[in-house]
Amino acid sequence: MPVERIENLPAGTRLFLDANIFVYAFLGHSNECQGLLGRCATEQVLGITTLDVVNEVTHRMMLAEGVGKGVIKRERGARGRSCGAIVHTRRRNSADTL
Repeated sequence: MPVERIENLPAGTRLFLDANIFVYAFLGHSNECQGLLGRCATEQVLGITTLDVVNEVTHRMMLAEGVGKGVIKRERGARGRSCGAIVHTRRRNSADTL
């Protein structure tokens, strides 16, 4: 099957939604992914996913939130790729919220 641009998919198309579609849409990294989820929400196309994907998206969103709040430091490998995250130990006071 030839590769189609997301916005050109005909109505009624069934799609498997991988974790990257959700993550890129939720973090605002891709207007195409946001548009695709919008089309799924209005039932123009049928998006199908698995519980494993939902778990991965949840985990990646939690990591992104931790990095954004400075609770997690992102470590990089020799090639500049992310090699995971390391949790920082820090003092918490009553004003801190997670």
